[in-house]
Amino acid sequence: MLFFCDKPEDPKEDDTAPNVTTVAQDKESLEKYSSDLINCIKDIKNGDLVSTVQTMFDISQGEGDGEWVQEMVDSLEGIIDVDDIETQNRFSLPTYKGIYTYSSVSKKWTKTNSSNGYVVFNFPSQENGTNDLKLSLTEYSDKLTNFEGDDIGVPIRVNLVLTKNGQKLASFKLNSITWVESGDFSLPIAVDAQIFLSPLTIDISGRSLQGKEFDADITLSKSGCNITFNTEFELLHDDYSTLEDTDIDNVKMSLSFNNLKVTSNIDVNTLSAIDDPSASQVNSLLDIDVLKSGQKIADVELKEDSEGDFIPYLVYKDASEEEIDEAYATQFLDDLELALFDLLGDLD
Repeated sequence: MLFFCDKPEDPKEDDTAPNVTTVAQDKESLEKYSSDLINCIKDIKNGDLVSTVQTMFDISQGEGDGEWVQEMVDSLEGIIDVDDIETQNRFSLPTYKGIYTYSSVSKKWTKTNSSNGYVVFNFPSQENGTNDLKLSLTEYSDKLTNFEGDDIGVPIRVNLVLTKNGQKLASFKLNSITWVESGDFSLPIAVDAQIFLSPLTIDISGRSLQGKEFDADITLSKSGCNITFNTEFELLHDDYSTLEDTDIDNVKMSLSFNNLKVTSNIDVNTLSAIDDPSASQVNSLLDIDVLKSGQKIADVELKEDSEGDFIPYLVYKDASEEEIDEAYATQFLDDLELALFDLLGDLD
């Protein structure tokens, strides 16, 4: 794995000055990023949301028991009628507004009026426990758009929040989304949303630049860990209803973990036209760079093994190279499995 978290650089340093490093130092940095990312993942695993889910479903080493949760959800059928959604092909917040409260004694839900028009669910995080969880849908609006000849309500604004004893565990906020119809098909061409999964915040944005060009960003952040994924891609045409895999022209991507960044540029159209391309052909149409603090430290190139499989290598600035799996990925995955073992068990 190449993308890891690091401590923010000292703001007193001159970020404009080239930071010349040796290959040995670059390798040490990549190893440190690997260790820092494992620590970031541990922090998320030990966060309030995962801990609550682990307790709720009695999860240990990949095994769990959510039977009581399923029974609790199933018992909503007697108090919520979803036929209206199926009939109207859309969700209406006013239709379902109310406060739904679960009783661990009777194993049933009751509904009371909601003065603010919200949909609220109060329920326990443990079997036979008190109602310490609260799920609130405080905003929802949609628009009708065409899907294969049917008008279906698609969301354009949403605000959903989950709290435990008053503390936010998770949330989803859709600030805006733009849908465009093309023939009997609808496609979102712009989106602005935030997701919170304690302690992780995820920001999502995407937009159509010029009909055939698109740009999207996803940022994951928590204290000490900042991850950003960006992609730009261009289509051969803007008739979205007839899009196929072969209609992608070019794709640019970048993935950053604090001051480590990996960028790629793929000539998808030319590559897809080659039947059974060789490693050298793929390398000529695929450019992947690894940078630290804006300075390039390595390229990624593919080599073919004796069985014809593609093996990714890091090629450093002194032309030395090493296989990514042997140098970093295998150890990282072993460390990841160990870090998550109490939750997921053996990943093999």
